Formats: sequence, C-alpha cells, structure tokens
Amino acid sequence: MSKSRIVRVSSKREDSGVAEIVGAILLFAVLISLFTSFMVWYIPAQTTSNEVHYEQQTKSSMGSLTSQLHNGFPGPGSTISQSVDLGISGVSIFSPPQDTQFSILPQSTSFNASLAFNITLNVTNSTGAVSLKYFNESYAVSGIMASNGNTEYVTSINYVIEDGALFQNYGGSEPTNSLGPMPLGIVNNSGQYSLSLSIFGVNGQSVSYSSSQEQVVNMIVNSSQYYSYANGSSASIGGEQDFGNGITLVKINYFIKGTLLDARHFWLFSEVNSTNPRDASVAAMKCWGFNGLPFISDIHGNEISMANSQVISLASISSEYFIVAGT
Repeated sequence: MSKSRIVRVSSKREDSGVAEIVGAILLFAVLISLFTSFMVWYIPAQTTSNEVHYEQQTKSSMGSLTSQLHNGFPGPGSTISQSVDLGISGVSIFSPPQDTQFSILPQSTSFNASLAFNITLNVTNSTGAVSLKYFNESYAVSGIMASNGNTEYVTSINYVIEDGALFQNYGGSEPTNSLGPMPLGIVNNSGQYSLSLSIFGVNGQSVSYSSSQEQVVNMIVNSSQYYSYANGSSASIGGEQDFGNGITLVKINYFIKGTLLDARHFWLFSEVNSTNPRDASVAAMKCWGFNGLPFISDIHGNEISMANSQVISLASISSEYFIVAGT
C-alpha cells in the first residue's frame, strides 16, 4: 500500500509579492498626495503673483501714456507711441498665458465733456499801445482709452483714461480711484489766482489690442490748441508780441458726464478743500463751493459742472485742448 506524501509550499514568496504591490500602491498614493498638495499651493500662488505683476505693469504703462498726453503739448500731426503691457503670464505647463485688452473707444458713451471760458486780456504791444483783447473758447470732447483683464485670485482693476486723467476702476467692488492729473487746477497765491485747464478727447475709428504680450500703441494728434498768458510776461497773441498787464476771467463752465463721476468728484473736492472727507460724505453733497476760491461745483446724477461764481482777476491762465486717434 502506497503512502501519501503531503507537500508544504512556503508562503514567503507570496507574501513578498503582496508586500511589493502594497508598497507600490502606498508610494503612488504618497506621490499623488504630494503632487496634489503642490498643485493646490503652487498654481494659486503663482497665478496670484502673475496677476499682481500684470496689474502693476498695466498701471505703470497707462500712467506713462497719460504723462505723454500732457508732456510738452504735442501739436496736430504729432504721433504718440507707448508700450502697453498686455497679458497675464501662464503657470508653466499647467496653464497658458491669458490675453488682456487695450482699447481706444471714440464712440464710448461712458464719458463726454465740454469746456467754455471767456477771458479779457489787457496788453501792451511793441509800439507801446495798450488794448483789450477778448477770448471766447469752447470745446467738446468724448471717448476713452481703457485696459481690461480678467483676474481669478486678485481684484480685477481696469485702468481708464478719460479727459486726460487716469482712473483705477474696480468694477464696483471698491470705489474707483482717480490718479490724475486734474483737468481744472486753481492756485490762490495771496488773492492772485492761477488757473490751468485741460480737455482731452478721442476720435476716429475704434482700435483694440488683445494679446498676451506687450504691444506698442500708436496715436496721432488730430486737433490741438494751447494758450498760456501771465501778467508781466510777453506772449504772441494774434501774430503780435504783446506784454500782459492784466487778465480777467469773465466766465468759465466745465461740464462732465460719465460713469466715473464719484471718483472725480471726491478727488476734486479733496484737492480744493482743506478737509479730506470720506466718500460717503462727498456723495451726499450736491453743490459746494471751492475752499477760498470763487468757484462752485454741482453734481446731478451722472453729471458734474464747475463754474466761477464771480468775475475775477488772474495772475495767469493756461489751457490745452487736444484730440487723438488710434492708428
């Protein structure tokens, strides 16, 4: 009778194989966890940094463009070129760069303005004859320039140039800020008033840039006019070299209609008054006088006007008017 033989197979090899599989799974899980943690931290952090950089660069380039519009008063036919930063950088292989926009919008209904003033000059010409010269100027402008970009991790800021002034527009999440310059400036030096005026507009065709890279924006000055008179100084008036003896401001009316009115109103109020009120207190004021100056400001809905309340003598006056078009 044959005997049965029981064969015992060792489980060491099986256990080893299972351990390797479990180890691989655990290692993979750890790697996935580390990668996920990296993605959760790195992408938002890097995107935030890129968006902050974009907004800083846009503010700088839009500020430079605003300065160019007021630098040296470019005459008709002059060209203005400015590099404008566009695009938000991507995050390595995870997301591509994002396009942003810059637009020149002559047909924009969000802003229009008019400026009218009447001055009398008492002058002495080269022969010694004294005379009065009268100036009645009237201008009307519209159109804006604007940068636009959508951000995910920081508050979106759109920069708008209207009437030659730069504004930071937060889209309603925060009050709009005006970065200047002020189109109407008045200095009272011991009762001697110096008045500076500026009105700026855009015409021609709408021009838009959309890119993820820096773009050079080109514009041409279509129309411009500049005045500058001061007591005790000579100036060319009507082809004659005259010496100024007196300047009288008879009338001025500066009117603006736009969507960024609260920022302009608060900025103007803060500049020409000795106090620096909160936005809410300014918004509640519909009519107020300038601090120590014979001017009145009225605000109604989305319209603001500034005018002199009496005839005054000026130490000096300067005004600039210009219209540009995108090319």
